[in-house]
Amino acid sequence: LVQVMKDELDREYQNKTRLEEEKKKIQNVFGLYVDPTIINGVMSGDISLELKGVEQDVSGLFSDIRGYTTMAESMDPQSIVSFLNEYFTSMTEVLLGYEALIDKYIGDAIMAVFGAPIGRPDHRDNAMQAAMEMQSVFELWRGNWEKNYGISPHIGIGIASGPATLGNFGSFQKLSYTAIGDTVNTAARLESVAGPGEVAVNHNLYEGLDPAVRDKYVFIEQPPVSLKGKNVPVRVWKVKEQG
Repeated sequence: LVQVMKDELDREYQNKTRLEEEKKKIQNVFGLYVDPTIINGVMSGDISLELKGVEQDVSGLFSDIRGYTTMAESMDPQSIVSFLNEYFTSMTEVLLGYEALIDKYIGDAIMAVFGAPIGRPDHRDNAMQAAMEMQSVFELWRGNWEKNYGISPHIGIGIASGPATLGNFGSFQKLSYTAIGDTVNTAARLESVAGPGEVAVNHNLYEGLDPAVRDKYVFIEQPPVSLKGKNVPVRVWKVKEQG
């Protein structure tokens, strides 16, 4: 009887081990297509698969390559894919290092959200530092891109902080966990305001920064900007490294 019980326990242990290995395999595979934060959130129950939304304070970040369409016309398809993969890889490493949720890649643009799906009080600090580091890392890569592809790209980055609606949007056939609302729209508009190599942020982000983070950079307030879709001009700050 003892031997039978031991054999049964061994089988249960082996089945559990096999299930855990399959679970990790699925996470690793889908992690290439879906942000790992989303996968972990769904599996832990922090993100519901129901079509519901929740309002949460976040920082949205948009990054875009300036003059990409013109550059791409001079590159062959293999070079375009190689360049974009290098660009996305380097930028994604920075963003994930600051706890960002990579929402999506849109052509040559990146949309990321800080403070989601789990809210955190330092999302403004993380977004600000991530954006500045993205510009620094991008600048380090530019020499390689000039040499390998004959291009000299720059990126502009816009960040806006404030309330946004988080949830699963789409249909039961295909869902997309994302953030929507005025804050996200403002971030996208600020990205278009930022020039090559610049970072533009809204006042909500600026005033909510930890003083230690704010002191790391130079903030230059711009004249209020009229953004598409907004009735009231927005207070905008452009950010530079100290010195």
